[in-house]
Amino acid sequence: MVGNIRDRTTEFLLRFGDRGKTVVSIALMCEPTQLGDFSYKCVQEKIVERGYDFDPKMLLRSMEKDYGITETSYKSTNQHWWRFLDKNQVEEAISPEEEDPAVTVVKIQAESLDMPSAERKLSILMRKPKLSEIDKRIFRQFSFEELPLFVKIYNDAMQYEETQEIGERIKNNKHGKSCCYEDK
Repeated sequence: MVGNIRDRTTEFLLRFGDRGKTVVSIALMCEPTQLGDFSYKCVQEKIVERGYDFDPKMLLRSMEKDYGITETSYKSTNQHWWRFLDKNQVEEAISPEEEDPAVTVVKIQAESLDMPSAERKLSILMRKPKLSEIDKRIFRQFSFEELPLFVKIYNDAMQYEETQEIGERIKNNKHGKSCCYEDK
């Protein structure tokens, strides 16, 4: 498992969406005892109280086995208790601090560029032994319309610590500096 508890919790929440968030927030609300921070029974009862109709068993298992957010603190034939490895980091992930609007804008703009699609497009063009007129037109359009947007996002992303990963991805795409126009 890579990353700290907060990162793993965020990853868990992204994967399991509203159900994952519901289970984590309910688990945080349960009264801790000597047996652990929360039990399956407590989570199940509070899910029903909130009007949901799903079994949290697989999500609780995933929190422990797949994401390393919790660990079993007590288990018997009819009880299962877990302990958060770092409850504070889980709470931070479930209710993150307000993000700087400029950082949010950079993230949204980067997502709108659809980098994987641009990489695929360039990869296809780079593998061709000779570019047709249509390929040249596509490359020209990309160079003058999309590429300047990538440069703008790169410059904006490198200004904030939270978005430097986006800038690095743009800078270090798998094509590197070989993505230049060559008439073969």
